[in-house]
Amino acid sequence: EWVRANPGQQREDFDVDTTIAVADTDEWQDSTHSGNFNTTLITKAFALVPLQGNVMTLSFKQSFRFYAGTTVELSVQFDQGAWSSVRVYDSSDTDTNAAKSFTIAVPADATEARLRWRHSETQEGW
Repeated sequence: EWVRANPGQQREDFDVDTTIAVADTDEWQDSTHSGNFNTTLITKAFALVPLQGNVMTLSFKQSFRFYAGTTVELSVQFDQGAWSSVRVYDSSDTDTNAAKSFTIAVPADATEARLRWRHSETQEGW
């Protein structure tokens, strides 16, 4: 539905072959609102299976366009502790339908983890 909602905005370039999460600042800017765009997605806690070398690999597809005023951060939390930054996005992350992979160090005694994507923007990207 989101892909077909506004043709010509490169949404059709994203290969939607599974369930996705969308944080679309342009769609938000086109609606009645106040303040800045600010959204957060946090996964449910997931169990950490025995890891090789105390690292886990996070892999996903993304379509992201960086604009001035954009802040995006991917963070991880182990065993309900403090959030740790994995990646702060910048203009080098602008891409469409890109496979991303991050290696994340895991504390030796960790039993579960959660991931958080936080996206805010002070102006419209389009």
